[in-house]
Amino acid sequence: MTKVLSRRDFLKLGGFMMGSLAVAGAKTGDSYIPVYPYDDSQDHCDLARIAIKEIDLRSAPSDGAPIIGKRYRDQVVHIYYELIPPDAPQFYNRLWYRVWGGYIHSAHLQRVSIRFNEPLSTIP
Repeated sequence: MTKVLSRRDFLKLGGFMMGSLAVAGAKTGDSYIPVYPYDDSQDHCDLARIAIKEIDLRSAPSDGAPIIGKRYRDQVVHIYYELIPPDAPQFYNRLWYRVWGGYIHSAHLQRVSIRFNEPLSTIP
């Protein structure tokens, strides 16, 4: 005889299974430390946070290039490389970044990196 699993029992069982996956990790002494699927040795990208309300994404590294998009405050963008165009004016910051979809001037970007908090081994 097979027992029919109700929706409520299914959700309870699913929640229990997800909870057990969350606490799976490396055993140290009498406690478990969660293992996060992040390997910092594979993090080869540079990141920058948009530090103003909005910034223009341009098709070329020039103030006169067409605007092809916008990026907004607190968005994080991947920087592929930096460049100084030969026609950049000499009287202000000449550095531009190549990002996904175009180019952004570096004046209002804040370079950031990924730093995870150390997980606690015990909760006080």
